[in-house]
Amino acid sequence: KQSFPDLKITAFNKVPLYPQVDKYVREGKIHNVFTSQIGIALLCGVILWRQNRRLRDVRLAPFWGGLVMSLPLFFATVVMGFLMWFFHVSLDMATAPIGALAINAATDFSLYLALTYQQTLEEYTPMEALHQTLRLEGKVILADCLLNACCFFPLISSHFLPVRQLGWMMGIL
Repeated sequence: KQSFPDLKITAFNKVPLYPQVDKYVREGKIHNVFTSQIGIALLCGVILWRQNRRLRDVRLAPFWGGLVMSLPLFFATVVMGFLMWFFHVSLDMATAPIGALAINAATDFSLYLALTYQQTLEEYTPMEALHQTLRLEGKVILADCLLNACCFFPLISSHFLPVRQLGWMMGIL
C-alpha cells in the first residue's frame, strides 16, 4: 500500500488491474532506468576493485572502469527508447521488462572484455592487451549476441502482442 497507494486488488472481484499497473510502469520507468544505470556502474566498479586486489601490478580504476562498463546499458536503453518512440511502441506492462533484459544483454559483454583485458595487462602493453582481449573474447561476444538474436526473433511470429514485442525488442537489442 505504501508503494502503490492507488492500486486496488480484491480477492473476489475482477478489477481493471492492467491499466493501473501500466500507470505505475509509465511513471516509474524513467526513475528505474537511471537507478539501474547507477547500480550497474557501481556493481562493475566493485567487480573491478575486487579483481584489482587479486592481480599483482595491474590496476584499472574501479570508478572509471565501472562507468565505462555501464555504457553499453546506456547505449542499449537509448537505442531501444528511440526505436520504441519511432515505431510507436508504448511503454506498458508488456514492454517494461526490456530494461531488466537490457541489463543482462549489455553488462555481461562489458564484464567479459574488462576482466580479460585486466588479466592480459599483466603480460602485454595496454594496446597489445586490447588486441589480445578482442582476439580472445570478441568471437564469444559476437556469438553470444547472434545467439540471443536467434533465440528472440522467432517470438515475432507470436499472435500474443507482448511476446511479439519482446521478440522484436530483444532481437534488435
